[in-house]
Amino acid sequence: MVSFIAAAFGIFFLYILWDSSGSISDKIFGGVLIIIISIFFIYIGIVGQGWNQYDIADDLSFYKKIKKKYNIRW
Repeated sequence: MVSFIAAAFGIFFLYILWDSSGSISDKIFGGVLIIIISIFFIYIGIVGQGWNQYDIADDLSFYKKIKKKYNIRW
């Protein structure tokens, strides 16, 4: 949930950046950077970091085991 909120803040900061009076090159560079970071936060929110902090795909495999164990349909 926290990562999705961080991605929403990224979109909000993107709006603030484009509404500012900076140069167009700064806006493009900052916008691309904010979008990449927001996509990363969404990816972490969906896949997670799991038990091992440095293994990003661990949470998804753990969820599949729990889903199979408790017969969760979604």
